[in-house]
Amino acid sequence: MSQPLLLKLKDLPRQLAPVSIAIGLGFVCGYQGTLERKLTTKVDGIKQQRYIEAYPFSHFPMYSGFADFDYIVFIGGKDGKPLPIQKVTRNLEVDELKKKFNGFLKPVLNAGMKKRIRDLSDKELEPFGKQTLGWVMQDHGAALAPYAPLKLYFIGIEVKDGRAVESEPRLIADQKP
Repeated sequence: MSQPLLLKLKDLPRQLAPVSIAIGLGFVCGYQGTLERKLTTKVDGIKQQRYIEAYPFSHFPMYSGFADFDYIVFIGGKDGKPLPIQKVTRNLEVDELKKKFNGFLKPVLNAGMKKRIRDLSDKELEPFGKQTLGWVMQDHGAALAPYAPLKLYFIGIEVKDGRAVESEPRLIADQKP
């Protein structure tokens, strides 16, 4: 072999280093979004599978800052007391309830309502609450039938003077008996 070709082959790893680093970084950056992973649990002896969101390399959410307002929604039974929804339905979780409520609400807010969630009245929230209750009854109606008519409540949480302050629960939707 000629001398210049041997010199080029010796330098090949050094010449490929930037390319391999770029490919590695591209893979990591592409993998950085949220992932869904299957979680299998047993509740009262019944095996359940569900998918949960997880960030790569961590099971903790990554936030750069917190909003000054958030809210929770929960389901109450005919007496108005909060239901332990996961125990009653055996697989519906409160975060799924809020995500579904958000799913009904966000497109309407983004499509032209010039209000924020915190500024909406109970009447304005009612259609989205009814849609959420309809979804819950469609998927879990048999388990929730003893507690009917169901009621959906909204609690606003905002930061005032460095402290989290909760509003009183607001009834935003109920089923007609």
